[in-house]
Amino acid sequence: MLSSRSLSILNKIVEEGGSIDIKSLASTIDISERSIRYDLEKIGDYLKENSLGPLKREFGGRILLEGWEGVEAYLKEIYINRFLGPQERVDYLLIRALFERVISLKKISEEVDVSRTTIKGDLKVVKELLKEEKVGLRTLPKVGLELTGSEEGIRRLQLRILIKHFKELTNYMEMGGPVKENFLLDVLKGYFSEIEVVHIKTFINYTQKLMGKIISDEAYTIITAYVMVMLFGVKKGRSISQVKNENFLRNTSEYQSLLKGIGILEANFDLDIQEVEILKITDYFLGSHTYNFDHSYYKNWVEVEVMVKNLIERFNSRVDVDISMDETLLDGLINHIKPTIYRIKNNIQLQNSICDEVTESYPILFDITREVIEELEGFIDCKFTDDEVAFLTIHFKAAMDRNRYRLQNIKNVLLVCGLGYGSSKLLAQQIKDIYSVNVVDIIPRHQLEKTLKEKEVDLVITTLDIPGISKAIVKVGAILSPQDIHTLDKYALPKSRKKVLLSDLMEVVSARTDIIDREGLIRDFKVLFEERIIDDYERRKLEIIDLLPLSNIRLNQKADSWREAILLSGEVLVEGGAANASYTKSMVDVVEEYGSYIVISEGLAIPHARSSGNISRTSMSLVTLKEAVTFPNGKEVDTLFAFSSLDDKEHLDSLVDLMNLINDHNLRGQLRKMKNREEVLKFIYKYKLK
Repeated sequence: MLSSRSLSILNKIVEEGGSIDIKSLASTIDISERSIRYDLEKIGDYLKENSLGPLKREFGGRILLEGWEGVEAYLKEIYINRFLGPQERVDYLLIRALFERVISLKKISEEVDVSRTTIKGDLKVVKELLKEEKVGLRTLPKVGLELTGSEEGIRRLQLRILIKHFKELTNYMEMGGPVKENFLLDVLKGYFSEIEVVHIKTFINYTQKLMGKIISDEAYTIITAYVMVMLFGVKKGRSISQVKNENFLRNTSEYQSLLKGIGILEANFDLDIQEVEILKITDYFLGSHTYNFDHSYYKNWVEVEVMVKNLIERFNSRVDVDISMDETLLDGLINHIKPTIYRIKNNIQLQNSICDEVTESYPILFDITREVIEELEGFIDCKFTDDEVAFLTIHFKAAMDRNRYRLQNIKNVLLVCGLGYGSSKLLAQQIKDIYSVNVVDIIPRHQLEKTLKEKEVDLVITTLDIPGISKAIVKVGAILSPQDIHTLDKYALPKSRKKVLLSDLMEVVSARTDIIDREGLIRDFKVLFEERIIDDYERRKLEIIDLLPLSNIRLNQKADSWREAILLSGEVLVEGGAANASYTKSMVDVVEEYGSYIVISEGLAIPHARSSGNISRTSMSLVTLKEAVTFPNGKEVDTLFAFSSLDDKEHLDSLVDLMNLINDHNLRGQLRKMKNREEVLKFIYKYKLK
């Protein structure tokens, strides 16, 4: 049996019509030419044993496979028996257990062509994953293993695996037919072959319209995937038994809208969907992240409306801008508070927190918001998390901006993002830090055409490729680069005022008057100037020179793939005692699951992952490569700054330093000229002393 790598090589030769050179093959498969040559020997023997081929190598590195069409047909027939890697086997076992409910280890070991001992080792990993939702596997004599646990817990696990493969699976389902090297998608498609996603999207779009609610792309994906899981379960005669807070859910307008729209699913899938299933979908809608709402006061929430008005009054008394009559703020807070209270009551954590960005950028406003929500916390008898307070802070900050800067002829900018809510807000703030513009809205791609008809927009700024739009449109990165700013400057956007040092302001005031209340004056300056002030009175935080010692710098290293490059950068953190090996693996897993978003500029990546008990301190490593490696989506990288963050906050200042070095001082270009680690630190120290 061929290894997974050998099969990938053989499949690529077949895809190219039986003719390809070794250099191109090595680049495509992302392994060395030496490894390719080694595997070609095995492939040749395998083809000969199965009366296929022959495989020939010509002078100059050209590979020729005679009868490649027959090889292609043969591979399709034996595809299910191909060798799977450890993670693929775990995913396969998990999928089979979750959707079959009863599995045979003997049968699975035969299907993936590994020993039962190997499968039992994989099963230990699967059981740990199941345990997170209180789901297990029990032995059925002479049958195999049976899945145990609540239907709701099983569905959460099904949802998790479906979301992991959602984009590829739905594209795959729409194309139809088998796809090479997509074994897991073939398996998943088998379970959802009778579920047409287009009907689910029709249902979601219709109920959104009834609710007057536009959900984010992330929430749209989650709800679509959950409805797929729900329909699969109902078709199998399985249903959840109950939903928490059923009376609360029944009294929501979302539930009433879903009741009107559920017929779309029932008619298209020939099912009777029970009330408990509709209540659960309501649960997902209420917990979704929203980009905007139509005008709605949720008439049954009179007490909350009164408290929100009081909340605005208390906040208004603490700042220098009158926001008491801001109807947009009132509507926004009332519409935001409802799902917030629901999340807090049900201990649902926000997935895209903006807490770090908010506390770093607006610490005073965050503290004020935390203080003024006490009455609301008393009403719901629950404490707001910092994540939720951060979102409320953004509402207040936006209101202050609206009422402080009512400029004439200011340009209206629409932001279209494929990013999470927190990242989208951060990009919007970057734009407002540089330009005096009115960001009229932040929307997902599927709402663009509708929004352009409804709102006055001068310029569309987006992180996506959007063809066919007549309106002026500019594509930028998730973090604005100098090139992005240069492009935006062409649209004559007025620049914001530059930042000033707090110490400079205090020095000017001290020179002209006696300061009676120094702390009070500092506080007022921070509230008045917000992000335009640099608080150099605060204690020094961890900077890049604190986190990157000489021992953490490795120059001109060799790596055969992007995975190996990340592992090299992670090993430096492990050797320095900042993290353990599981953290290094997590950095690789992040790229495999979410793609190459860690490649932040040409040739440069910042590998990282969230802490899960595998980080002992905040640190950073620098690895440069002799030859660039190719990340997913074809991005070439030869410089890696990996970091570990003990509390997901300590690294932020060093990242700011890093971005300044990249954008303003051509860091990557400078590193290519440096011969030793000492030169690197000298360059960084020189930058920090400027």
